[in-house]
Amino acid sequence: PEDRVCDFTDNCGDGSDEEDCEYKGRSASTTPHLPASRCDFEGGSCGWYELTLGDGFDWVRGGSVEVPPDSHPPPLDHSTNSTEVIAGHFMFILKNSSSLHPTAVLRGPWFKQSASGCTITFWHYNSGMSVGAADMYLQMNGVKNRTVIWRTLYDQGTRWNRVTVQLGRLTRPFHIALAKISLGVFNGVSALDDITFENCSMPPAAAECPTHTHFHCVHSKACVEHLQLCDLVDDCGDGSDEEGCSPELQCNFERGLCGWRQEVSGGDVFDWTRVQGPTPTINTGPLKDHTLGTSLGHYLYIESSAPQEFKDTAVLLSRVFQPTRQRGENAPDQHCVFRFHYHMYGSHVFCLAVYLRTAASSRGSMLWVRYGAQGNLWHRKTLYLASARPFQILIEGTVGDDFNGDIAIDDLSFLHCGELPAVNTTTPAVTTPAPTLPPHSCPDGEFACGAHGECVADGKVCDFRRDCSDGSDEESCVEERCDFEGGNTCGWNSADSPLVPMHAFRWSPDQVASVFSPYRGGAEGWYMCADSSNGGYGQTADLQSPAVASTGPQCTLVFWYHMSGFTVGSLHVLLKYGNVTHEVWSQTGNQGNKWRRGEVFLGLLKNFQVVFRAKRGISYMGDVVIDDVAFVHCAPPLPSDRPCTLGFSGRCSFEFDLCSWRQCLRDDFDWLIKAGSTPTVGTGPSSDHTLRDPSGHYLYLESSFPQAAGDAARISGPLLSRRSSQCKMRFYFHMSGDGIGTLSVFSRSGGHLRLLWNLTGDQGNYWQMREIPLSHDRDFQVVFEGKVGRSAKGDICVDDITFSAGCMLSSSCSFESGRCGWTSSLADSFDWTLGTGSVKGIRPPYDHTSMDESGHFVFLEATPVGLKGDKAHIRSSVWKESSAICKLSFWYYISHKASGTIRLLIKTESRLWEAWNKTGHQGNEWNRAEIPLRKLRNFEVIFEGIRSSDVSGGAALDDLQFEDCAPKRVFDLPGACNFNAGERRWEDACQLSQGADDDFDWTIGYRTQTPGAGPEADHSPGCGGGSFLYIHTANQREGDVAKVTTRNAFPASIGRCDLRFWFYMHGSDRMGTLKVFTVGPSGTSLLMWAATGNHGNQWKYANVILSNPGPFRVTFQAEAGGDMWTDIALDDISYTA
Repeated sequence: PEDRVCDFTDNCGDGSDEEDCEYKGRSASTTPHLPASRCDFEGGSCGWYELTLGDGFDWVRGGSVEVPPDSHPPPLDHSTNSTEVIAGHFMFILKNSSSLHPTAVLRGPWFKQSASGCTITFWHYNSGMSVGAADMYLQMNGVKNRTVIWRTLYDQGTRWNRVTVQLGRLTRPFHIALAKISLGVFNGVSALDDITFENCSMPPAAAECPTHTHFHCVHSKACVEHLQLCDLVDDCGDGSDEEGCSPELQCNFERGLCGWRQEVSGGDVFDWTRVQGPTPTINTGPLKDHTLGTSLGHYLYIESSAPQEFKDTAVLLSRVFQPTRQRGENAPDQHCVFRFHYHMYGSHVFCLAVYLRTAASSRGSMLWVRYGAQGNLWHRKTLYLASARPFQILIEGTVGDDFNGDIAIDDLSFLHCGELPAVNTTTPAVTTPAPTLPPHSCPDGEFACGAHGECVADGKVCDFRRDCSDGSDEESCVEERCDFEGGNTCGWNSADSPLVPMHAFRWSPDQVASVFSPYRGGAEGWYMCADSSNGGYGQTADLQSPAVASTGPQCTLVFWYHMSGFTVGSLHVLLKYGNVTHEVWSQTGNQGNKWRRGEVFLGLLKNFQVVFRAKRGISYMGDVVIDDVAFVHCAPPLPSDRPCTLGFSGRCSFEFDLCSWRQCLRDDFDWLIKAGSTPTVGTGPSSDHTLRDPSGHYLYLESSFPQAAGDAARISGPLLSRRSSQCKMRFYFHMSGDGIGTLSVFSRSGGHLRLLWNLTGDQGNYWQMREIPLSHDRDFQVVFEGKVGRSAKGDICVDDITFSAGCMLSSSCSFESGRCGWTSSLADSFDWTLGTGSVKGIRPPYDHTSMDESGHFVFLEATPVGLKGDKAHIRSSVWKESSAICKLSFWYYISHKASGTIRLLIKTESRLWEAWNKTGHQGNEWNRAEIPLRKLRNFEVIFEGIRSSDVSGGAALDDLQFEDCAPKRVFDLPGACNFNAGERRWEDACQLSQGADDDFDWTIGYRTQTPGAGPEADHSPGCGGGSFLYIHTANQREGDVAKVTTRNAFPASIGRCDLRFWFYMHGSDRMGTLKVFTVGPSGTSLLMWAATGNHGNQWKYANVILSNPGPFRVTFQAEAGGDMWTDIALDDISYTA
């Protein structure tokens, strides 16, 4: 049919219907048949021709050799980079007349219509002293006015410049022309090459469309997405996608503001302006509207010229909408959607924002914001709205710091937003009253809750915590978990651009039999898919969350992804702040036909969005799929009265240095501090854990050459006290790559290493946290060891090491790693100083530990300012209890030049007394002292130095050691077990027997068989790397039980026997139950204790009082939960009477 010729679609199959698209009134072209939508001028002019022949100032086809040499011709044709006559052609202006006002007009082919994503791209050369300006305009059939769509002024340099102009949806036949007017003097070259119309064809007809995502056009039979319905754009080509739409929900500003109104209550400074054509200021604002695509169409814009000033605002208000759901209901199947088009072009463009408010006199919550220039084109934006109360949309434009800052909007529409209030008719009817926004008394900077007149700070809106009693502060925010069931995207949306065609590479909800949901295990589940059957190599698709106001310190993004196929591309996670994004996670290439878990630590963040970016591979073989996206532990913590422990010596984020950690000397190479990605592709993180930013630092092991497999690097921490109680170390690690070696954690005391924890191989491309209990019978250090794996893709990384409040620095101290917890007093006059030996001063020439001048000790420095009687104190931590034979030994040095006294004081809750003192020269050597402390409670030790003259000093201390101070332990009854006897001996060693009437057996191991389903290490103090007892539930049914029972009977007792043990129940929200029974002589079981559910990622202590009227045994019974991550573990069982 005639109406399908020259419509950018090859309907014939050989492209002949898209050739010879010249105007009918012009004689047939003698040039070869060439496609009209793509022309490089090598074989002809493709229907482009000079309109105003005869004035000696014309567009002609030629090459560089045909341009007059004095006219500065382009050195090369843009298409072929050639200057040959037979190749390298373009259109250029040839002047051979002295006329004062000649005009050259290059008219293009006629086209029937164009799609909404249509653009024209070309290369333009405009160089010379008097080359002048050029205008490209659009001429539509039946429309008298021409619309300028691009303009260039003056000399653009001796280079080809690429230009892209947005045409959009044009429903009438049209052509493009490039006009150039000479003002009498023309000195230069104006040329045009490589003209391409892109994304201009209408969607093709289809026999059927996927009904859950697309609409089947009535006449054209094309498929258009549901989000394109009723959006004021004819995407079908027959108008059927715009039929039956509510005019109250749409506005193209052709007949006014529709239901929108200007802010009049003082919430802004000036008003939006309705206009046709370009705005008054050049180089800013659009040249045409979005609806018609011509200068006849209307749109709204903010005028940034005077009298407006920087940051002045104009606010446009929608009508009030009914709630999208009732309070407490789940999100509806169809989200209320707001679509609009915006234009932000100019060197001083500042800000455009959209808000949703539920109370009058309030800005409400920000849904979207964009800063700065976005190019000379119209952009489309889709926002998903949710509110359990009547709401209103606000569009706020903010003026930049100069006049080139005009911002425009057009084609505003709503979809699935419920019914509006009924409109009065001539027939009396019961009408629904128009909803109104309730007034509130909340001051600026606070959000008005929906109930009881409550107000909460704006910063608490959309922070994953329901601060309003009705939860209204979290209603319009990102959902904590989204499984995409039923195609519901939970507010996650694609960052659509008007330049992206419908069949481009993009995210969409889907359910396909070849991909299974990670939790549901079947094809009935839904997920988000970036379908690689669309688009081209390297194209990206973004899926972004609604705005998040703030998160808590443990906030983590967890998701599942599926990347299978020979040419699958990559998946990236980015954080977006306004227009700025940075990558925090990525995965590339084929990951196998299975779901994998992804995790990104977010931590404390404010005002951001999360973006999933899929990048298409080289072919269609490999989609990128995500599912079950969750924000875990993201609510900010409530304020606490407990003090922070930021000053603990072992705490380190590696942002500046190694803190108190030290490289070990007897290893093969050193750990390195790194920012951003590691040098080797395919291993290491994208950013650190602390800042989640490429500028943040972490510790890493470089596994590339010259390191070899098995090489080890170690780093050691500060000396910790053996008296530490409930001491735990927490750290984050990253082990991703197919050549990962081993990361181990040791405790070291007296030169001996004891393994506490280790992990080998690829653990996933995300930061993970581990918490290790620390204890030792002597003062000790923690050592991290990384071993190189089998290839260069084996970088191991560590970050954010912290210790719990129960960890104490050792007060047995050689001062080689600092003061070890000995601190100066606030009540003294001067301080003990940490230093090294000196042969010139009055301090010792060497330390006692290594007998070397580089060794450390603390000493009293002689100072130029000081008074007789001044005191310096250094004090230990407060010790809870000591044994009857406890003593303190230390080494002291008092030089022959020293003066004053050293005293040892002991302070308890009730008194302070002197236990030792020394005055005067003690020889030029270190001397040992040993002071009995005996049995004490809640005490500290203080060394006091007293000046006997005004500038005295010279005394020193080293190698402080508490000896035999641990109080006597309570001895357990027989039956105690720490399960470290070995896999084949533990039943005999622990005197325990597997149950005969259960479903499966308990297992012993140093870790569970299912990653993430049990503890990473045993609980036993001082026995890191030991074993524990656990049930392995991966192959069990829910409700299956395993029993283990003591072999020897305990005597009958009521309330006198204590059972103590540690248990671990973490890994799933569907954990089973752990029970303790006493079993009498007849076999009757009495339940003594039970625990069910998830108890957190830690060992938990239990103390159970056992009772039975007769001799009894004890049974531990564990029940399998609802999935494979429900392992239950036991350790350190003991009995006391």
